[in-house]
Amino acid sequence: MFNAYDIVTEAIDRATEGKPVGRSKAVYSPKYFGYNITLPYTGGDAGMAGEIKAACNAAMNREYIAGAETHARSIWLKLDKKEIESLLRTAVRELPEAGLADGDTMAGFTLMKMRTLAKNGDRGLSEDARILHAMWLALGITAFHKDKKRTRARLTEACKAIDGMLSGFAPDKRASARAMNGLAGMAAHKLIYAGIIIEEDGYI
Repeated sequence: MFNAYDIVTEAIDRATEGKPVGRSKAVYSPKYFGYNITLPYTGGDAGMAGEIKAACNAAMNREYIAGAETHARSIWLKLDKKEIESLLRTAVRELPEAGLADGDTMAGFTLMKMRTLAKNGDRGLSEDARILHAMWLALGITAFHKDKKRTRARLTEACKAIDGMLSGFAPDKRASARAMNGLAGMAAHKLIYAGIIIEEDGYI
């Protein structure tokens, strides 16, 4: 099963081996809006976030981490937009084709909206915090595929974020925003459908 969160945390754990931090964890609550990963850290060195960012980017040989901050007991990392796009494209390749869903449910209605958005094709993602956050939550739908209850929670939160991800654009800019974010629809409708199947059947 495609699991974007495992892909990212495993890569970061390899890159930070030997550093004074704990194992990385994917985060998705509003508290971490704009960030994707946290690592436990109690060393008190404010410069450690930059060191972790540099270690990850060196290990990946590209701009993998776009931002890093040291907080009281952890370091927060923000993935580069291109990495979110890459994970979405992997989801498109690896997940099965989405079928039909009940449009009277939130997940089913959002799936239909994303299927329409997908018709705009892959032009990457806009550099917009709401869209990137919504896509990170969408990528988390299949992160707990053996747990129906957690999948239901991730599916609900992702659909809420997806439904509001274009709200930051002025009404006269939303059509162009949709045209620029077909990749979001291409991946999200497959991820949402996978979540619906897991929630209903416990597998995919």
